[in-house]
Amino acid sequence: MPDANRIADRLIQAVALMSKCRYSEFTDLALNSVIASEAILNPTNEKDNLAERFALFGAAILSDDSVNRKTVYDHLKRLYNYRSTLVHSAKRAPLRLETPRWSKEFVETMEFDYEAEDKIALKYFLKFYCIISDWLINLLEKNPGISNTEVEQRFKEFYLDTIL
Repeated sequence: MPDANRIADRLIQAVALMSKCRYSEFTDLALNSVIASEAILNPTNEKDNLAERFALFGAAILSDDSVNRKTVYDHLKRLYNYRSTLVHSAKRAPLRLETPRWSKEFVETMEFDYEAEDKIALKYFLKFYCIISDWLINLLEKNPGISNTEVEQRFKEFYLDTIL
């Protein structure tokens, strides 16, 4: 599968997964939000240290402030562990996430005012979707005719530049 299309396909798949939450009373919004976020944050399907990559990259792209980044990192680790427990053992455990204590500027960019864990997970998904979509659109607009291999390389650079 071509790399530029892989990232776009992951974005489309993530939205399709999240749209199912609207129609099913049995859907776990937190679980689907994490799975959809994982698809967006790992479009090249790296296999190593998934939980750490998910939490580290997610926290890095959402906040420049070290306190906020640590809070987001902790939330994302717990969300990923929740996803893993549910997917691999079919056991549901409470998340008990606290509402993030983000800076005023960061909070103003959020569109929701809910306290529930599933809503927090949804907030993360929406932010990830917007950031990765914007990154891909900007890359393709600035580099017409960019090769698929170069898109994947640029994403890996974006990932490293963001976390380092």
